[in-house]
Amino acid sequence: MKKKVVKLQDTNAYDNYLLIGISSHENDYRVSWTLNIHLGLKLAKSQNITIPLPKFDDVRSFSCYRYYDDNNMNQFMLIANTSEQGYLFPEYKNIDFVLKISGEAELPLASDMLNVLKPLDIIALAFEIPLGHAKNEKYLLWD
Repeated sequence: MKKKVVKLQDTNAYDNYLLIGISSHENDYRVSWTLNIHLGLKLAKSQNITIPLPKFDDVRSFSCYRYYDDNNMNQFMLIANTSEQGYLFPEYKNIDFVLKISGEAELPLASDMLNVLKPLDIIALAFEIPLGHAKNEKYLLWD
């Protein structure tokens, strides 16, 4: 009997998200509180994101705050870029946090969010991370 092979193709079904890199000298809870006030979010501490590193037989854990907007069907996640074990995105060592916005509906414009974030005193740097440029971005697709 002939063996049937099925090939999965990347359909870019998970391209409906946005990543914003944030650099701040403040702690994660203070940054989340500030984002809640200025972006109208309700970020709350959630379970840390863990990333397996089979090459090093290690698991890295990163602090995470989440909010799901029922009205617009968007999820907001503030994830620390650093932990005791290293970086989530080693190619972006200049940022302290990543704000991931994903959803089924239309996402807010990155430029609108950056216009709110950049003038804030506790935000030293904020910029959009182009999709596909972050090495460990694949681990954020399923959260």
